[in-house]
Order: sequence, then C-alpha cells, then structure tokens
Amino acid sequence: DVIQNKPFTSPLDFKNLYATSFFKEERVVYEKENIHDAWDFSSPAQTPLYSVCNGIVKRISFPYQTNTIDTSGGAGNFIELECIIDDDKYKVLYGHLYPNSSNLKVGDKVESMQKIASVGTTGYSTGNHLHFQVSLNGKYIDGLSLIDFNSAILEK
Repeated sequence: DVIQNKPFTSPLDFKNLYATSFFKEERVVYEKENIHDAWDFSSPAQTPLYSVCNGIVKRISFPYQTNTIDTSGGAGNFIELECIIDDDKYKVLYGHLYPNSSNLKVGDKVESMQKIASVGTTGYSTGNHLHFQVSLNGKYIDGLSLIDFNSAILEK
C-alpha cells in the first residue's frame, strides 16, 4: 500500500457538477480531434473557483469582456498558478473564466482555498465549465489525482 501525496485542495465545489472531458481523453470538439491534457468540469456561469495550493500567479489573461464562445480563442480568459511543493514545480491552469471575475495580477501570491475567479465559457469552449490543467516539472499530469477531497470547498 503506497500512500499518494495529495497536495491540492479542490478548485471548486464538486457538488452539482459533471466531468465533461477527462484527462488524456481522445475527443472531437467542433469537428477537430485532440487528446485532452486536462479535466473539464461543467458548472453554472460565475461558480466560484479557488486556488488549489499556496502559489504565485505566473500568467493571467482576460481578453474577453463578454461570456461568449470563440472557437479560435484557446483557453479564453485564464489564470496560471505556480506551486512549489516538496521541491516539485506544479503549474495549474484555470481556463474559460468568466469576464472580470478576477483582480489578480502576475506575481500575486495566493493561498490554498482562496477564491481566484469564476467559471465561464470564454475562448474555445462548448459551455460554462472549468478547464483544469496541471503540469509537474513541465509534463502534463492528472490534476484530479492530486486533490485531497477531505479538504473540500464547502459552499454555503
């Protein structure tokens, strides 16, 4: 029995949502095939999103001012965090964020379970959802496997 390190908290309240794309899933979106390097979780627009770790904002982009799909828009509005845990460098990308839902800037420090933005459908999206993508030392990994569900977000 190996105990797996679960260094992350939940990025959103997992009640009342659905996984719509799975890590490493082969899929077709807008008639284009790809392998998805992330998890997608459908959730209503403006559902709060939280930092999964203590980290630093490395990249942030909010070019979309309306919550609309743009099939040439990639991750749409997004935030990328960097978290150093036990000498490992995790990068966590939150994509398709709701317009104007964050006032973070590059270099800001965030704490685990701190609200950082909210769910939207900006960019290359098929509806309101969180695109949750994690890499470890430059390689995409299954971010869901890192979440300690005993520290779940409790929405009131």
